[in-house]
Amino acid sequence: MGSRVVLVKLAAIGDVAVACRAVNDFYSRCELRNGRIELHWIIDHDLVGLARALLDPDIQPIWHTVNSVRIFQGSAVEKALEALGILKTVAFLRPDHILMFHRDWRYKALLRPVIGASLTSVTRDPLHEFVAYQRLFDALAQRLHLPPRELPSHGQIPASPSGRIGILVGGARSQKVDFAEKRWPRIPELTRLLLEKTQAKIVLFGGPDDTAAAAAALDGLSIDGRVENLVGKLTLAEVPATLAGLDAFISIDSGLAHIAAAVMTSKHQRVITLFGPTDPRIWAPLASGNANTKLHYKAPPCSPCYSGDGNFKPCRFEGEYFQHCMTGISAEEVLRSLY
Repeated sequence: MGSRVVLVKLAAIGDVAVACRAVNDFYSRCELRNGRIELHWIIDHDLVGLARALLDPDIQPIWHTVNSVRIFQGSAVEKALEALGILKTVAFLRPDHILMFHRDWRYKALLRPVIGASLTSVTRDPLHEFVAYQRLFDALAQRLHLPPRELPSHGQIPASPSGRIGILVGGARSQKVDFAEKRWPRIPELTRLLLEKTQAKIVLFGGPDDTAAAAAALDGLSIDGRVENLVGKLTLAEVPATLAGLDAFISIDSGLAHIAAAVMTSKHQRVITLFGPTDPRIWAPLASGNANTKLHYKAPPCSPCYSGDGNFKPCRFEGEYFQHCMTGISAEEVLRSLY
């Protein structure tokens, strides 16, 4: 049996998507045949389907699920019980190595009682999330003396243009917070411009809580069968395949933007992401294959106002300056970035 490695990444959607890319990258670069690693992943039960859809088929971790809603929103007793469950799982597995993909020091402190395991956590330095995760795997490869793998010369089969442009109409929600300041209020205007100035079919994405935003985006428009409203209709496991069939995906800084960047790989495809309160140097989606990424970020002096600690604060401005980091991005410039 190979080295037993436990990966701790509970949530959220975007973080898990980036973690899956880091796992895929690690397995592609290191020689791991003959069972050199037994990989276990502690993850929120609602995100296992998404992770399975994003991991290469040959990578099959052993899943250990938790309820992250209880961890982030539960009572003190519920939080303690979930934390105890994580500790008991790791103690039972007796891993050789633990990779902590969380920056919060409390996760690391929780697992300190596990004796005999090498525990490596994500640095608190302002690195891009993927780079931070990649460094954990680089350190693991060095400790296990894993030889580099000869990469295959063949590339991915390019997708064909579909004439479909996806838009995330809501987003900016997690188990901990509803961060309205991250949202872009010009979705209805962009939808109108796309219908007027392009021949594309528009596909709307969002969760069950975004149905009102989808209705607002379509209000008063003559859609003539050119809009497919998937808001609240997809499971997370179905999202990657759906995004992979788009020519472009337009989103705020969100989990779906990272999923799109992972699965859209052809030259004609692009992921367009709108940033305001968060730092694109850390959370910008990274392009895959031959796809393109485009950022819209006005970088006002007050941005980024999110420090990466999981606590989003309301915009400190009122009136015309409220959320000006996002309202300063026009629908016209987003439209132009499609071409």
